[in-house]
Amino acid sequence: MLIRLSPDAETLRAAELRSIKGLKPAAIGKREHADCLIIETCLALCKALRSHGFPERCVFVSSNEADFYGDGTPLRPHEDLAAECSALDLRFAFAFDHALSIIHT
Repeated sequence: MLIRLSPDAETLRAAELRSIKGLKPAAIGKREHADCLIIETCLALCKALRSHGFPERCVFVSSNEADFYGDGTPLRPHEDLAAECSALDLRFAFAFDHALSIIHT
């Protein structure tokens, strides 16, 4: 099943702010607005799911270690993302098979 997500104004603002501040997946001198929009949309979806009582694991999948992961490892998000991800119990995976193993553990 595929569901297309359209970010709302709040998500668009959050992505722009993340980009301007140079927070991952952006960096100073490397705005990466598209990646910021992707992660902010994911965070917004997870917030909505959690606020409606969704207890299952949520996993963000990306092979982009430089922009999303801390210490170059796909086992945890970059520190710029860690607090938000922890609050939402959002896990990170580097590939879909990895995500499936997280979901089914």
